[in-house]
Amino acid sequence: MMTPLYDIVLVAVMIVYSPFGPAQLEYQSVDYYNSWARCYQEEKRLSRTKDKRTGYMCLRVDRN
Repeated sequence: MMTPLYDIVLVAVMIVYSPFGPAQLEYQSVDYYNSWARCYQEEKRLSRTKDKRTGYMCLRVDRN
């Protein structure tokens, strides 16, 4: 059985400050989607409920 290929990923983005060095940008994939509408819906929901220090964005997956 083949699994579907997802074209869009929802990413959580945060800036981490360290007292011993420069700030770093960290990111982690949250989930994968087949449509922009579903990804934007989840992005909006997470932005309202989660910590305000974390941003969310939908990005197209480059499979090449």
